[in-house]
Amino acid sequence: MTDRVKLLLKQKYGLVHVPSHHKVKDWHDAQKRERSGGVSDEDAGLAAARAVFPYECKAHAIYDGPSIQAILDEINKSR
Repeated sequence: MTDRVKLLLKQKYGLVHVPSHHKVKDWHDAQKRERSGGVSDEDAGLAAARAVFPYECKAHAIYDGPSIQAILDEINKSR
């Protein structure tokens, strides 16, 4: 994952630390699983963030951050 993806996730969820490559991959995998359950991208992203970053995720920050689609687009560009 690119540094830009890491920074977008940090901004989106108000994380204290920039997530590692492995945490970003875990978030992306969890987001895809949640999304396959029929929830929206945003809800799936928040559920994934709460699972992967349970002590850092700030739900109030999600409205100020980038959209999940922007983060997923960056992930897809980096492949």
